[in-house]
Amino acid sequence: MKEIYKLIDVSYRYPNGVLALDNVNLSVYKNEIVAILGPNGAGKTTLLKILDGLVFPDKGEVYFEGRRLTDEILTNKELIMEFRRKVGFVFQNPDVMLFNPTVWDEVAFSPLHLYSKEKALEVTDKVLEDMKIYHLKDRHPYNLSGGEKKKVSISCILSVEPEVILMDEPTSALDPKSRIEVIKLIKSFKENGKTVILITHDVNITSLADRCYVLNKKIIFEGTPKELFSLDLDKLNLDVPDVSKLFIRLRNMGYNVGDIPLTINEAVDLLLKMLKN
Repeated sequence: MKEIYKLIDVSYRYPNGVLALDNVNLSVYKNEIVAILGPNGAGKTTLLKILDGLVFPDKGEVYFEGRRLTDEILTNKELIMEFRRKVGFVFQNPDVMLFNPTVWDEVAFSPLHLYSKEKALEVTDKVLEDMKIYHLKDRHPYNLSGGEKKKVSISCILSVEPEVILMDEPTSALDPKSRIEVIKLIKSFKENGKTVILITHDVNITSLADRCYVLNKKIIFEGTPKELFSLDLDKLNLDVPDVSKLFIRLRNMGYNVGDIPLTINEAVDLLLKMLKN
């Protein structure tokens, strides 16, 4: 399996001297969804910025597709263009990414700098249609709902056809309908061969992931979502979904529940199985 990212003993301190990351080691492989969880102040967003080449570690090494990322390499116009084409970063707050007068201008901004005008127009219209926001193309981004803004910010990234998508709290501050739509989008990214690295407080969406890391300045857990849910999530300062709390309690009462379910559908299947037995 092709290794997209490899981090070796990565440490980082904020300018005020506070330690953000301490000897972090992790790998991400092609066409994976990797979820990074942890409490506030754990260094999650800093880690994502390092993966995007926005900041560089004080210690350790970061490799992208086998090439070490350094500030010297990313000042090379050809190399930085290649990297930015391959990696897209969706910020937690979409307002950070929106600065043009209309939605269409936002989504077209990068394609017009990367492609011919004809291709840029074609790509922009296609992304707007695929994201079901074409009807918003003439609206000012700041006159949109939170969910619509999130879709526009994701569209801006998709318009450059990246291979890797970094997402910081993709479902935060969204209403239930918008949250479901973003989750479906993340699933579609994997189906289309993309690699997704997402940071979240929302333990519920870790069911999307192939692998999870729990970060609290250091990596304190690596494994599958099912392995994660077998741990004491309260001790890891992670919220536990209600459906999982139910089965954890049943297990503690002596019932053989097997793997803790991650979704309602899994919970229903497990309950039916338990009732038959």
